[in-house]
Amino acid sequence: MVYLWFKTQRLTIQLFSVSIIIPSQTVKGFKSIHQKSLGVAYVEFANELDAELARKEINGKIVNDRALRVKPFVPYSPQNTFLRRTRSRRGAFHRKSRAEKATTEKIDELDEQAVQTDNAEGNDEEKAIPGAATESNEDENLGSGISVDTDGEKLKPLVDGEEALDKEQEPETSKDTVFISRLSPKATDGDLREFFHEFGPTDVYIFKNRINKKQHPLRFHQRYVSALVTLSVEDGVSKAIETLNDQKIKNKVVGIRAAYVSKIEDVKKAAEVRQKKQAKLDQEANAAAAAAASSSAKPASDDVEKDEKSKQQLPVEETHEDSIDVVQEDDDDESVCFKIDSKPQPESVAA
Repeated sequence: MVYLWFKTQRLTIQLFSVSIIIPSQTVKGFKSIHQKSLGVAYVEFANELDAELARKEINGKIVNDRALRVKPFVPYSPQNTFLRRTRSRRGAFHRKSRAEKATTEKIDELDEQAVQTDNAEGNDEEKAIPGAATESNEDENLGSGISVDTDGEKLKPLVDGEEALDKEQEPETSKDTVFISRLSPKATDGDLREFFHEFGPTDVYIFKNRINKKQHPLRFHQRYVSALVTLSVEDGVSKAIETLNDQKIKNKVVGIRAAYVSKIEDVKKAAEVRQKKQAKLDQEANAAAAAAASSSAKPASDDVEKDEKSKQQLPVEETHEDSIDVVQEDDDDESVCFKIDSKPQPESVAA
């Protein structure tokens, strides 16, 4: 007899079972220890027939306002969990769209129809031309990784489809430029030229990379310093990787590898944009300095012009007094000497 307990009600099944397991957890915090069921039960039967009968009998029945769900037990395997996770994720990478599924199904149907028509036609043409490379032979040779000439001679093994795709997707690397990763922020152009002095460095670009937060959301350092160095020595890239990889620059171990051509182009474009911005800022600064200098020079010239105009507008007496230099020789002697520049004095003054 199988007894499945759900709180106060008891469900009885007239079937023979081997063992019953009901997982539970211990609830602490009370005077007495309580066992709380996890809501799952595992029942082992003697054969598959009894298990199927139990599934049909119990599945869908309502106990304590809840419908029971009974399904066959599937053993745990990491592969099943991985597939379940990838299928549950949304997105174009993990899940194919309906249009893609429809197109793949149509292609499979067309391939099956083509294979059936080829088999129905027979191999009359193959018998008529012995030694010739037919379509079926070519397909077999392509599947085995061998290329065939039109005369039926085997030329050379072909690259597998996956390897060919990997080669197409792999970006092109430079033959004279190396990429330095994990570079210290204190490293300068001179430090890199001294580090690669054996290989004749010509161009050096030091830049900061931004980490994509969507790809690496848990990284705290959102920027890291890298560099591109162009070497003039023949086979300098491979030699530099062999001799200088995992060496220290400014007490920090760096990684060296061949630079991608696309990365070099991006860095050069960014450098050109920055140079243009810097030139524009320099022009604006020079224009502002020139405007400030001209504005400071204008008030001085205006003051000089105002002084000259005021002197011209003064009366004659004031100008006469201004043109006279008074010199007092002694305090005891009451005689005063006047130095006259241009205007004659009256006779009383002369006497």
